[in-house]
Amino acid sequence: MRQSLNIVRPLNIVQLAVAALVLGAVPARAGDLYRIQPGTTTIAFAVDAMGLFETTGEFEAFEGNLLLDLKEPERSRVEVRVDTTSVATDSSYAGERLRSADYFDVERYPVMRFRANAVTPLDAGRVAITGDLTIRDVTRPQTLEASLTDRRFDPAAGAEVANFTVTGKVDRAAFGMVADQGLVSDDVALSIRAHIRLAQ
Repeated sequence: MRQSLNIVRPLNIVQLAVAALVLGAVPARAGDLYRIQPGTTTIAFAVDAMGLFETTGEFEAFEGNLLLDLKEPERSRVEVRVDTTSVATDSSYAGERLRSADYFDVERYPVMRFRANAVTPLDAGRVAITGDLTIRDVTRPQTLEASLTDRRFDPAAGAEVANFTVTGKVDRAAFGMVADQGLVSDDVALSIRAHIRLAQ
């Protein structure tokens, strides 16, 4: 998995207004708005194969917005759109298989989406994110867990930065991906890492 090299920077006021409309009913200026993009964020997954080994991969193209309020995390929101054609694994065969009609069916469904409906604090630095996940034009409720793993002043950036991890399990069969059952687990482990330059 590639490491995040650049820093997610706050969006300007025009981008903030546009994204606030996209994110829906969020209180005005609830925290700060950041862009989610490759280079500052990685979206990876892992699936068990025959109980013998783990197949891993990631998505190389995606975009989204994060409305972040560290003081009142329940006011935070996130929306992400992922280009399914960008799925990549160490095996070219596995990559083509995932892009096929048996899995993501990228010709018909080139985008999958996640949009948060609620953020619930669990304990210090950890929240549950509940939202709608859409894959292959099927939308299901999905809960993810986000953790603040590091927050510090970065002299190189000249600002305070924060690292987050987001994890969860996605049931691929619930979205019509039922190929190879018995060989590949239905549960897909999701792992997202983001590096953010906090607004001053």
